[in-house]
Amino acid sequence: MLAPLWLDRGWARAAWWVWLLAGSAATVLAGVVLLGWLVPPLGRVFPAWWLLMQPNVAVSVLALGVSLLARRLWVSVPLVLVAFLLAGSALVGRDSEPGTLETVLDVGVVSASQGVMAVQSAWWIICACILALLVVLLPGQHVLISLATLFVVMFTAVLVIANLLSAGSLLGQSKVQITSPMSSVTFMLLTTSWVAAWMRWGAWRPVLERGIAAVSLRWLIGFSLVVPLFAAVTWQAMVDVAGWAAAVATAVAVSLVLVAALAGSALLFRRMRALEGSVRRQAVTDETTGLLNQGAYWQFGSAVLQQAARAEQQASIIVYDLDGLKQVNDQYGHEEGTKLLVCFATALRAATRGADLVARIGGD
Repeated sequence: MLAPLWLDRGWARAAWWVWLLAGSAATVLAGVVLLGWLVPPLGRVFPAWWLLMQPNVAVSVLALGVSLLARRLWVSVPLVLVAFLLAGSALVGRDSEPGTLETVLDVGVVSASQGVMAVQSAWWIICACILALLVVLLPGQHVLISLATLFVVMFTAVLVIANLLSAGSLLGQSKVQITSPMSSVTFMLLTTSWVAAWMRWGAWRPVLERGIAAVSLRWLIGFSLVVPLFAAVTWQAMVDVAGWAAAVATAVAVSLVLVAALAGSALLFRRMRALEGSVRRQAVTDETTGLLNQGAYWQFGSAVLQQAARAEQQASIIVYDLDGLKQVNDQYGHEEGTKLLVCFATALRAATRGADLVARIGGD
């Protein structure tokens, strides 16, 4: 499907690929992990940290991934309900006797890390299921879907950053208490795919539009994603690795954020100024010849005539008409006619001074 004219085709195409690749990667990873649990000889070949992702989490991610990629009501709703039931069963059955859906995926001991779905994972899957149902059942509720998407993004960021900051301790904790690194990766991929899909087909399309506002928005989104993560990792490194006091590490991290904000603002300003210059040039330039267009001729020409009148000087206006241009177009095609116009415009620029106004005010 072609992107609307007001969308930047490059960014629209990139969003489509991000939706497809991120959703596919999450689905494939979950499928591979589930296969490792179901086929013990294969599971023993995997790195140990892969199988920290529990089989019910893998099934839930697999269902959510397929529903996201399918984008069909009759496919998405049943799969999302499966994931919702698994996550809900994990929460309800945590304090009860076995007999819930947790036991359905008790596929045998492949790894010493096998256990029940982590609380954080279960809640994330429930939130993701609600978002998926809103998208397929209430596609017109843009505000509600946007709020749900932002909440899932926030939830995912918490899980991913927690794993990045404390990966060593997370691997050593009880599997009932924490979300595994592999689960966090698949959650991040699914969230990325949802955001890309909502940009491509939903209410966040302005991010993919052309123009200065859309460029500014893309810069701000990138800044808001990178800088907080950089500050958090830096703070953790200063406290755990360098042994700095928490107050000093906080001061340094905040200072780095301020410097990054100033640098980002300067880069954004330069980008905005370049775009404004490009827009101004497009507004006054004839697309075919590169000369001033008719509107610019009247605007700048009137100013030159007024200036000459105030200085009591003379100004000349020379108008050229290309005879036979229509015959060239009819006989040789419009492409050759365009070449003729470009050649004549080049000759005019070469024969005039830099202070002279050279414009195209008609068809030839």
